[in-house]
Amino acid sequence: MDDKPLEELSESECWALLRTVDVGRLATPTERGGVDVYPVNHVVDQGSIVFRTAMGSKVTNAIDATEVAFEADNAARVYDEQVDDPWSVVVHGRAELAYPHSDYQYEG
Repeated sequence: MDDKPLEELSESECWALLRTVDVGRLATPTERGGVDVYPVNHVVDQGSIVFRTAMGSKVTNAIDATEVAFEADNAARVYDEQVDDPWSVVVHGRAELAYPHSDYQYEG
């Protein structure tokens, strides 16, 4: 067990870390009162997390919710490469549909 205390990251540090991974998890409430969690490939674009997916319950649950959560981390890298700098970022907010040819520009 690691005894290092948790470190709170600044907002800019969180956005920078989110740009370093391709996969995160979108958590949405369900009609039954539970939570569904979906892995999604994402990019960071002008202070937003953007992902592309087909229409379905993931999208419906996300846009109907008053709040969703998105989590990304470097757990795979820590495990695979034995790197000793684990981190996890959780973002809360509203989901909105973005359409092709919108204002989103990839910041990669």
